[in-house]
Amino acid sequence: MIRVVEKRLKVSATEEQIRRALKPGQWAQVARHLRVRFAVPKDDERTVALAQKFEVGPRSPMQKETKKCKYTPDFQGAVKMTKDFCCQLLELPSITGERVLNEAWVEHLRTQARLGLFLWGDVNLVTCEIKGVKYRLNGQHCCWMRIFEYEDEGYAPEVRTSHYVVKNIEDARELYAIIDQGRKRAAQQQLNAKLYDSRAFPKDLVSRQALGRLSEGYRLWTWPDSHARRQINTMMLTDIMAKNHVSLSHQIAAILGRVGTATCRHLWRSPCVGAMYATFEQNPIESVKFWTAVKTGLGFKNNHEPAYRLREYLMSHGSIPSRNLGSKDKVAVTGIEEIFRACIYMWNAYRRGDEVRQAPRITTPGEKRPHVHS
Repeated sequence: MIRVVEKRLKVSATEEQIRRALKPGQWAQVARHLRVRFAVPKDDERTVALAQKFEVGPRSPMQKETKKCKYTPDFQGAVKMTKDFCCQLLELPSITGERVLNEAWVEHLRTQARLGLFLWGDVNLVTCEIKGVKYRLNGQHCCWMRIFEYEDEGYAPEVRTSHYVVKNIEDARELYAIIDQGRKRAAQQQLNAKLYDSRAFPKDLVSRQALGRLSEGYRLWTWPDSHARRQINTMMLTDIMAKNHVSLSHQIAAILGRVGTATCRHLWRSPCVGAMYATFEQNPIESVKFWTAVKTGLGFKNNHEPAYRLREYLMSHGSIPSRNLGSKDKVAVTGIEEIFRACIYMWNAYRRGDEVRQAPRITTPGEKRPHVHS
């Protein structure tokens, strides 16, 4: 909408034409945007003309004036994060309501440190002082990671520190509530940053959406145990995928096709992609035939072929409560491990040349996964 208005401005559109192009309530937003977008020195004639042409009224009562932050650090600098410094910081009292120490997050930070991916320069340790008493506001996870991961007593990475002096405990609690609000990168964002349109995964072979499904299926296929899968973070997974089974990923991405296509929507789930990795590793040529039939539903001689039975199973079962491809009836809900094993069961029947006259036999998750026939 903003671009349309700017384009019209370049062809000398009148103010009335611009107003007619906008919905009620959008005029003030566009006017403010244009005043900022076309900003030049204040004494410039063009700026003055634009300011007069697109002037808006005073702010409404709901739009209060922007205030300056009432918390200013009394000290900011860098410190050496030695083991003794970490122990001293952890011994400081904390604010009531501080989050409990998360051991899983400490292990995550340790893994990042082992991989050389922990950014010490991004650490900002915040403390505050109330009537001469010093409190720790953050840093407990980083300190425990430094203590457990680095045995060298003299290892001292440099980190930032900020110290505030506040009047009372209420101000300290408010300060604690507003620090460390940087938005963390989501797993999909990390995956795209590392692999999308890279040398191993060019965008003309693997789309952004397919890359996400490939990573989920690869994780499910490589680590059968759910606990082991949780120990593999996104950065570790991207390094493994970039060096292993790249050609398999390209073939599976070709089978998946474009996201949202009705003929392949039932395949866009992690257990199906994981089963594809398992079958393509054993026999890529036959896997293309099998999964293409499951995808399109074409070329079946009868209703007892394994590929047909698997297609019907996937169309009627899901790992989450959802509707099946627009059907009025909800799909049956089952676990991702059960769907993965159903795919392998049907593949093995296909390779043996057997007909399947009933639903796949699903083994319990506690049992060992079935062997994948070549």
